[in-house]
Amino acid sequence: MLRFLTDELQDAEDAGDRVWILGHVLSGWDGTNPLRNPTNLFYQIVDRFSPHVIANIFFGHTHEDQLNIFYANNATVQSADTALAVSWIAPSITPLTNLNSGFRVYEVDSATFDILDAHTLADLASFPTFG
Repeated sequence: MLRFLTDELQDAEDAGDRVWILGHVLSGWDGTNPLRNPTNLFYQIVDRFSPHVIANIFFGHTHEDQLNIFYANNATVQSADTALAVSWIAPSITPLTNLNSGFRVYEVDSATFDILDAHTLADLASFPTFG
């Protein structure tokens, strides 16, 4: 699976393209904690291809409104200068125990595919109706 990802990222780099990585479960997630090897390998891939190829990373699964920041050199120094990429972890429309439903909308720069802003609606009863 990670070989497929690196092949696709290399093709994108060779073509001068930027990409989004979309996944349901966070890389290496076992339900409560990240698993060391897959998490480390994914981090190395993000470090190698960010920010020039990977524009953003999106996950779900946790049912929570979260984000992760990936830093250069396996996060040996965590600062704004070494931040490479963000993984956006979206809330879920179907809540789990003690969690609210939520939905996130992103404002995207159509030229760079960067996220300009994110808006999370956390109360489904207040969602606008269309039609």
